Amino acid sequence: MVSAIDPTKPVDGVPAVKADLRTNLQAAKTEIEALQTDKADVSHQHVLGDITDAGSLAGLDQVGAGEIAPDALDGRGIDMQDQLLGRPEIRDFAETSATPAVTGGSLTLDLETANVFEVVLTEDVATLGLANPPAASKAGSVTLILKQDATGSRAVAWPAAVRWPGGTAPEISSPPNAVDILAFVTRDGGATWYGFLGGKGFS
Repeated sequence: MVSAIDPTKPVDGVPAVKADLRTNLQAAKTEIEALQTDKADVSHQHVLGDITDAGSLAGLDQVGAGEIAPDALDGRGIDMQDQLLGRPEIRDFAETSATPAVTGGSLTLDLETANVFEVVLTEDVATLGLANPPAASKAGSVTLILKQDATGSRAVAWPAAVRWPGGTAPEISSPPNAVDILAFVTRDGGATWYGFLGGKGFS
């Protein structure tokens, strides 16, 4: 007859195994509770085998108004890691806008931070950088809202990589507080930018 093992007695290391098991179970319980706190409503949970493409997912999952909490992403957003998002329909969207400053005659528009930039010209820009464009064969664009400060007559020296209609760069507005809007597009990783004057002398 085999007697029951007393877990309080050090027989063949059983107490240590039991302690490890208890610790692992507690950790698993804590993780499950955390997942349950943030999990999607059961109506939006699906077997991976049922999802073959975005179309099949759309047929399974229709999220109604008010079903996603305003702080669901907690300000984190979704990093697509430069991967393709195919065939989306988008509405009520915004573009990230940055306000870089001119420092020591240098201004950098970094496409990893935004695609729309509002710049107040507090001094002349001798060096303008268009940094971190998409890789060659992919299009990248910049919208630049250029504002003179209260002094005005600030100048901008455009990079040699920018090509303008007719081969001539536009003259930006010089009066104090004047606003010009320009756009730039590249398809070769920033080796060439096509520049456009969208509007001039807004006041």
